Amino acid sequence: MGIFEALIRLAFPDETRPLVSDNSDSAIHQRIGIHVFPYFGEEETVYVAELTDDAVRQAIRGLDWEHGFHQVIVVRERGVSMETSGSLLPAHGLSVVHEDRTTDAIMMAREVPETIPELEAIQLAFIKGGDAWRSVREFYTLKRR
Repeated sequence: MGIFEALIRLAFPDETRPLVSDNSDSAIHQRIGIHVFPYFGEEETVYVAELTDDAVRQAIRGLDWEHGFHQVIVVRERGVSMETSGSLLPAHGLSVVHEDRTTDAIMMAREVPETIPELEAIQLAFIKGGDAWRSVREFYTLKRR
């Protein structure tokens, strides 16, 4: 058991404990919840079904962003997700990508985040619904499928 999994086990009671995530791209974007891929995907992935402020905070704060590259993908509704990923290491940096598979749009933050609280703020705004996340950071269309 990795450190991340141990922290998750402590943070959640047995009945709400995250499940191992199905790692296929389509499954991730169809399953509402929080998908965490720690340490370049080398550690066990975690899925948390609840979309609450506390669950988002725990998923993001439970990762060592200074020493590992991580992905936190929040799926608010089928096909609509916000991915915060990267590392605080200068060679990696952080990024934010919004994907809406219902409209085939992929958007990226115009200005990259520099801190973990910035990643958290974007995800917290995203789970509120609507376009609240657009007030946190400006995005541009990267690609339409």
